[in-house]
Amino acid sequence: LNIAADYDTLMGDSGMAFVCQAEALHKKGGKVEKHLNTNWPFSFVTRVDFLSQTLGRRLKLEYLPDYASGAASLREFNYEHVLPAIETEVKEGRPVLGLDSSSMVVTGYKRAPDGVLDSFFVHWPGPHANRLSTFEEYLVGVVAVGGPIPQLDRKEADRLVIQHAVSLGRDALSHGVSFPEVPDASGDSDCIPNPEDVVTSRTYYTGCESFAVWKYSIMDETSQAYEERGYAYRNLALLRRSAPVYLRAMALRHPENVAKALNQAADFYDQVLNELPDLNDYDPVYPSEETRQEAADRISRIATLEAKAIESLEEAKGAIR
Repeated sequence: LNIAADYDTLMGDSGMAFVCQAEALHKKGGKVEKHLNTNWPFSFVTRVDFLSQTLGRRLKLEYLPDYASGAASLREFNYEHVLPAIETEVKEGRPVLGLDSSSMVVTGYKRAPDGVLDSFFVHWPGPHANRLSTFEEYLVGVVAVGGPIPQLDRKEADRLVIQHAVSLGRDALSHGVSFPEVPDASGDSDCIPNPEDVVTSRTYYTGCESFAVWKYSIMDETSQAYEERGYAYRNLALLRRSAPVYLRAMALRHPENVAKALNQAADFYDQVLNELPDLNDYDPVYPSEETRQEAADRISRIATLEAKAIESLEEAKGAIR
């Protein structure tokens, strides 16, 4: 597609290398539930227009928000939006980016003899990116590459990326979404939830508040956060491994005072990765043994390092001219 951008560049420009997602569910009965949410790309979809400008190509997004994705609506979205988008782009020799809890390059799909969607053909990012795999779940979104548009100056893009990363870390972009009550969100007409459990709005977090929510959930014995911590460790590591690579490449384009702050932030993100399990042969179902308190302490150390990284990025932001 003649686009000069690697995986780490896309992760950095989109802000995903710096985000940690959590959400608060506001229920009709007045109850509020907070939990870590690394499974939906809501931070990515808000940056598609900016990413288009850094790439110099118009990105076309089809996305089903998480609050609208009951089983029936997700299935309908895939048949009415995802499959046609894939067909159109693949016929033109252009792959699409599939969105789920992580992203993948989609090159096609397979239907069963009765016409029902069987699976997508995908390439996952990482060491085995050249290996074709199958993905047997519905997608929550697709991004296709459109025609050329004016490309943003790279140093100006760097300034805006750092500004965005700091905003993510400070939760300055926290926002709420209200939506109509959907008593049958799962698509199962026989399932009518308790009215007090109907979620009427959500507040999204992207940085320091997310780590506070995660730590609190780990210590809450009514939450599954402790048992599912392996997935949270893995997902954060998948995001953060791009941060130091991206920032060190950015530092090469800027004066010494800016580069110093960027490299310092990269060092802090390396330390975050050192607090997380090595992704090689890592099974999130069986994370390393630790007590709830030990897991909470690990999250505290990560949160402290994240705050220091954001302070360094803020210093770089102030020095960029």
